[in-house]
Formats: sequence, structure tokens, C-alpha cells
Amino acid sequence: LSVNLNTMVLTSIQKHMLPTIGTYIIKFIFFPEKEQRFFSYCETNDIISLIVDSSEYEKLSEIANDALSSYNDLWQRISIDDGPLGFDEFGIVDSIVNPLSQTNINLFYVSTFETDHFLVKKGDTTKAIDTLRSHSFVVNNNSH
Repeated sequence: LSVNLNTMVLTSIQKHMLPTIGTYIIKFIFFPEKEQRFFSYCETNDIISLIVDSSEYEKLSEIANDALSSYNDLWQRISIDDGPLGFDEFGIVDSIVNPLSQTNINLFYVSTFETDHFLVKKGDTTKAIDTLRSHSFVVNNNSH
């Protein structure tokens, strides 16, 4: 597992606000300021959910004004870096979620095509790392 030291924000915006921030989101997705980053965009009928770096969130909030709904907490991302996880592999999520839930650590789980990630509240990061290490996980710190 790898801990990313950047802080993340979980936020959402109503889809009817897309004309207001659409250009920014397109720029953010296709022309990022950082070469290595984590960004998640998920859309349902009425809501666009975003996971963004806290510095990018500040820029987005300037554009979207009061249209964003966000958690007050900052989050840190921990990646499962065992290579691409196959669809036939079982128990990976449970092996992580179970020890963390036993120590009252909330998490937000995100899967991509090649890697799974989970976000923990920034204040719980050390406790999460210690908990995972006590369950035989190898946890490394990354700077990007």
C-alpha cells in the first residue's frame, strides 16, 4: 500500500451548474497543472461527484461559488499498488475495510481500471497506517 501525502476533497455539484464550470472541468481533466495526480469524476442523473486535490478544490470553488457541496474534512489517499487487480480476485476490499472499521476509521473506496484506492480522513491517516501495518500490510509513504 502507498500513502499519498496530498490532501483531497470530496465534493459535488448539481449538473445544471455544468455550463458555469464546464470549461474549467475540461481544462482540469485534459490539461492538468500537475503531471502526476489523482482526480475522480462520477456523474449520475443530477449530480457530478468529484475527488480533487485540495489546491484544485480552491480554484474550483472560486469558479463555482456556492454551487459546491463538500465534506468539511480533508482526506488522504492510500493506493493498493499490487499491480492491476483482476475481477476474479476476492477479499481484497474486505481485508482492508474490516480492520479499519474495527478501529472506527471511515473510508471512501475508489476503484480504477488498474488500481484501487481508498481515502481516509486526514486526521485518521496515522491510525489507519498503524492499523494496516498491525494486520501485516506493508505501507509506504509517497510524495506524489
